[in-house]
Amino acid sequence: LQALVEATLHAAAADWLGVYCRFERDGQARLVKLAYRGLPSRGEFPLTEDFAVFSNNSRVGLSGRAAIVADVAAWQAAGGAYYECDPKVQSEVCLPVLAADGRVVGILDAEDARPGFFGEAEQAALVALALALSAPFGRLAGAVEKS
Repeated sequence: LQALVEATLHAAAADWLGVYCRFERDGQARLVKLAYRGLPSRGEFPLTEDFAVFSNNSRVGLSGRAAIVADVAAWQAAGGAYYECDPKVQSEVCLPVLAADGRVVGILDAEDARPGFFGEAEQAALVALALALSAPFGRLAGAVEKS
């Protein structure tokens, strides 16, 4: 998994990239970070409506719809809520990882200190990673749910 993160960063040289898998623990769904490169950050995001109000990771994990923020400062100035792990972050792409049946089984989150960093080529590399994670995360989520 770490090798996939590293390979993706060769094509989309963002400052930070992490992959999270959806797990249930104590009756609560959450996203758990399994691999990343960049500064240390939050390891889990609750999948609740309350947390999704200000967290792209939780919002994408609940909705299954991508979140692309080209300019964090402009997003916030326009009233967008934003969970800040690193104050240097100026752009973000958060994508769902979907199982074959459409269930959200994880997300990936990429961030960079440059506004507008994630162009078509960078987004395509991130989509390729999300697609590559689909089957293994789907199997992992299914195995955890059955245990």
